[in-house]
Amino acid sequence: MIILNHYLSSQIILNHYLSLQIILNSMHRYQPRFHIVYVNPKQEDVTRTENFKTFVFPETKFTAVTAYQNHR
Repeated sequence: MIILNHYLSSQIILNHYLSLQIILNSMHRYQPRFHIVYVNPKQEDVTRTENFKTFVFPETKFTAVTAYQNHR
């Protein structure tokens, strides 16, 4: 799952439906991150630092735009 920290800090997430859309602000730069979280069913503490790993791919940075115009 790709999580955008800016999006998560400003929106309420509901898990009762699947949404394949993420709302972005135009002319803002974003860096997608891939989080893998290990959850042990016998333990409730998922906030421990050794339970997850974050992968960042610098080549996936992008700027959101509202429209793209190609004059060619």
